[in-house]
Amino acid sequence: MRAVAAFTLLLVCACSGKPAAPYVREHVDGDASKPCLAWPKRSLTYAVDPAGSARTAGDTELAAIDAAFAAWNAAAATCSDLTFTKDVASANLVVWREKTCASVVPAGDACLTDGTCDTKYACWDDVEDTLAITTVTYSRSLGTLLDADIQLNGAAWLYTTVDSPPCAMGMPLETCVATDVQNTVTHEIGHLLGFGHTDGKSSTMAAFAPLGDLTKRVIDDGTRDGLCAVYPRGAQAPACP
Repeated sequence: MRAVAAFTLLLVCACSGKPAAPYVREHVDGDASKPCLAWPKRSLTYAVDPAGSARTAGDTELAAIDAAFAAWNAAAATCSDLTFTKDVASANLVVWREKTCASVVPAGDACLTDGTCDTKYACWDDVEDTLAITTVTYSRSLGTLLDADIQLNGAAWLYTTVDSPPCAMGMPLETCVATDVQNTVTHEIGHLLGFGHTDGKSSTMAAFAPLGDLTKRVIDDGTRDGLCAVYPRGAQAPACP
């Protein structure tokens, strides 16, 4: 079974100073009566499309993705034996989509009905407002995660890697923070691990990111609690409450 989690840009200022929101676990088929999603193994790998983003300066976006996985490794080191290792042969892939499927897919192509246009034409096949999507494959009977892919919407949004200043509304540039790579990928890795969106605006797993947001680069306490609870060191992932 495949499922998709989306991350959306919210073009307003984010509130700050709020306590961390409790973590949320995703369920099979999005049904709270069914098993929660979790990886059965603790040594996970990831690969990054070496093409990266043609719109981001140099290869800084590739380093930013590595930094996002490193943030989760650092959080896991406090309580879990879960680790991420970069491996070009990994099935868990991070890619940019910098053209829309509507602009490149021929009319009548079979992918329009089977939902495979994004991989067939390396294009973005979701709504424009969505920053990124993580597609996970899992066992419907057990909830065990088997594969995950992260797609970044470079067709609609300029991804940046600088630390400051935030870009002015409607004026994204490479020299200011527009849609931050590390910020976005850190959030998407949470979906890869089986976590859903939370209501807390300060959470790594908040559903929205304001223009110039960098807060999700750091794993918040609530999300870290989820990591420790779902992937405890030396023990299996617990069943859902």
